[in-house]
Amino acid sequence: MAQQAGGYYTTMYVPDNVSETTYNTLLLEPSVINTLDKIKQANVILHGIGDALKMAHRRQSPEKGH
Repeated sequence: MAQQAGGYYTTMYVPDNVSETTYNTLLLEPSVINTLDKIKQANVILHGIGDALKMAHRRQSPEKGH
């Protein structure tokens, strides 16, 4: 999709629910720094979190209707 729009894509594989200590450590990772720098310069960002049902299961979210 990015190439068709004349842009590029970057992936950033990090957990979404971490301690403050881990969060601060992640901010020191070169790949995270690079991606965040690209985000700051972007005109448009499309963001995805993967499979929503898998993510909900990992978070032990209650099933719909409960």
